[in-house]
Amino acid sequence: MAILRSKHPDVYIPDNLSWTEFVFQNFDKYGDRTAIVDAISGRCLSFNQLKDQTRRFSSALARRGFKKGDLLAIYLPNVIEYPIILHGVACLGGVSTSVNPQYSPQDLARQLKTSRARYLVTTPSLAVQASNAGVLKGIRSVFVVGEAQRDYESISSLLSDDGTAFPENVKINQRRCGRLPFSSGTTGFSKGVYDDTL
Repeated sequence: MAILRSKHPDVYIPDNLSWTEFVFQNFDKYGDRTAIVDAISGRCLSFNQLKDQTRRFSSALARRGFKKGDLLAIYLPNVIEYPIILHGVACLGGVSTSVNPQYSPQDLARQLKTSRARYLVTTPSLAVQASNAGVLKGIRSVFVVGEAQRDYESISSLLSDDGTAFPENVKINQRRCGRLPFSSGTTGFSKGVYDDTL
């Protein structure tokens, strides 16, 4: 098997920056320019909004007991909040795992157990489906993108946080696990794939 390499040079990531600090390092320069667009809804976020909402989300998570090393499962379709959640978890030194939104509750339960997730972000309908199937017993908090039901909290309430509980002293080693993606499961159950790039 041949190894294919880009014609472009490797991206250098300084040792003194976390992954999110590296990604956000030039955001102030682009300010109110559009950073991402949701193609279906047309919603968009500027670079300033993406950075600000990531900080607010991190602060809100910290207030709810999330700490360095905790794992949050993202059980969502492609939504504009996705990078906010992903980077918000990374800012706190947490780990995130993406769960296929087409998974059955049983598949979700397997990944939650294998990854040792304690927090979950999903849609209201998927949260109710998972709860009804009894697969959320080990989860401390469920957050939903959309209108909150039952004991779930809406992401919008987390994004209204003032951002002041963001722990400035979290030191994040680039070589620690920041993401725990799972394989597609084509040869059996999906398996966690260690990713030490964050």
